[in-house]
Amino acid sequence: ANIDALSKTLPTADIDAWQKQLESLDSDITLYDEQVKVSKTNLDTAREQLNAKRGRLETLSSQVKEETK
Repeated sequence: ANIDALSKTLPTADIDAWQKQLESLDSDITLYDEQVKVSKTNLDTAREQLNAKRGRLETLSSQVKEETK
């Protein structure tokens, strides 16, 4: 989509301008990839914490059932 927008604003004969725009897009993609990696790490950490809490809840629930028999 960005390339389509660029093709309307940049003259096709201006190779230097295209090169700069492509480098900028490459930089944006690299930054986005890094943000995705960080987000995935955060999601994995949150998932591990949730699973630990779920396990603790199941343990407590089992203990309550045993104590109320």
